[in-house]
Amino acid sequence: MAEELAEWEPSPWLLVAGGSSLLAGAPPPAAPGWEARLEESGALRRCWLAHGALGGSGVSTKGLHILDPRSGAPARRRARAWARARSAAEADALSTAAMVLSEAELAEIMAARTDAQVILCDAGRWRAYGHPPPGSVAQDEI
Repeated sequence: MAEELAEWEPSPWLLVAGGSSLLAGAPPPAAPGWEARLEESGALRRCWLAHGALGGSGVSTKGLHILDPRSGAPARRRARAWARARSAAEADALSTAAMVLSEAELAEIMAARTDAQVILCDAGRWRAYGHPPPGSVAQDEI
């Protein structure tokens, strides 16, 4: 679908797939981007998406459905994780990986990334690893 939208050249556009995957094209007129709200245990973060994707993974809605491939056991490190990247597929993959990786592993993997970011929140404390894709996010508010 994203490829078809690129061929049609609509402006602005936003694809939403089940609420856990967003892919944004150009922002709406007079807006910095498409508003996306991330929430965990009452802590809210608002970000604006333009020309990029936001993926979310978690166990809060569907239960323990994400498995750690190293052990085969359900992921229990955190309730939710989000990622921003150029493509929706990469954002989804990174948010799922963030459910099983430790923060040290995430920090190591994302340290050199200038085109993707993982966002975590535990007990109201927000953390981000990596950097959002250039030009993909207009601003963040916590």
